[in-house]
Amino acid sequence: MAKNKSKSAAAVMKKVEEISGLKSLWIEYPKDGEVVGHSTYTFQVSAIPETASVELSIDGGQWLACRESMGLWWHDWEAYGPGEHKAVARIHEGGADIKTSDLRRFTVSLPPGQSNTGGK
Repeated sequence: MAKNKSKSAAAVMKKVEEISGLKSLWIEYPKDGEVVGHSTYTFQVSAIPETASVELSIDGGQWLACRESMGLWWHDWEAYGPGEHKAVARIHEGGADIKTSDLRRFTVSLPPGQSNTGGK
């Protein structure tokens, strides 16, 4: 019975998204076009409450696990280079269904004297 409830909940959420334009997953921070000016950054992702896990890919790289706290999902990012970057989040919904967020574009511009190595 739980499996049928999950499928019906997913179907309802999909219909709600279609009608209202609401999403089941989105990146809260960084905002689109935001300039990140610090050597460490924490991504904030929102997802529907039934979500069991969230992953984040930065610049088309591997999927990185996010941690859940207080109803939001977080990923700490460090050792990245300056310049333009993009991120996308994803969740798995029952079986093989995967939802991805809209692509988020942002720029890293570190102040003089603040460096970041590793280029991740």
